[in-house]
Amino acid sequence: MNFGWRWGMAITVVIAEGCTLVREGLAHLMAKANVRPVEAASYLGACVRVREAQPDVMLMSNELAGMDALKYLKREMLELRVVLYSPFSECSFASARKMAEAGVCGYVGRDTDVGLLVEVVKHVASGGTFFPEEMIEQLFDELARGSPAHNRNTLTPREAEVLYLVQRGCSNKEIAKELGISEATAHSHVRALMQKIGVHKRIKLAVYAEKHIQRIGAVAH
Repeated sequence: MNFGWRWGMAITVVIAEGCTLVREGLAHLMAKANVRPVEAASYLGACVRVREAQPDVMLMSNELAGMDALKYLKREMLELRVVLYSPFSECSFASARKMAEAGVCGYVGRDTDVGLLVEVVKHVASGGTFFPEEMIEQLFDELARGSPAHNRNTLTPREAEVLYLVQRGCSNKEIAKELGISEATAHSHVRALMQKIGVHKRIKLAVYAEKHIQRIGAVAH
């Protein structure tokens, strides 16, 4: 099924799904939302479609390919943004970690509203990320406990919030507004994080956050 390009479409999404009924349903949904769908029935087919269509997003069933396959594809196409969805069952936290490590930008579960699915695809296409709140909380808990390399430098909940906002590219002024604190306090938190983690530049702090948070974020409702 090919819905074709409609006037005003600015986003292209490759839909990788083995079930024809589900794939065509998703394509129909995206086309109605002014998103150009390109269908693929397998992981290998998705690789071909991605190279051909140069999409903004690939929407893929989490049962179609493993994380190693996604890592390989991401190495070939660094700019590719991937949203995984689960048509049958919810993923475990271990799976969420693997997704993050593979550079996945979003995940939606089987009970996700179709309207939200469209918004997630558009949000990820614009550079954002989306994971369910419970996944974010679990990943933040791990971050707060510290990585093996920094297990003595555990983060407080406030520091974890500040680090997440730094990873999002927020300035000290924006961090202050988001957390309801003064700009001077935000600056102090950032400086303390740099000292605790052992970096001297804000960009390195953001890179550290990127490595540990792995682009975890949420769509603003």
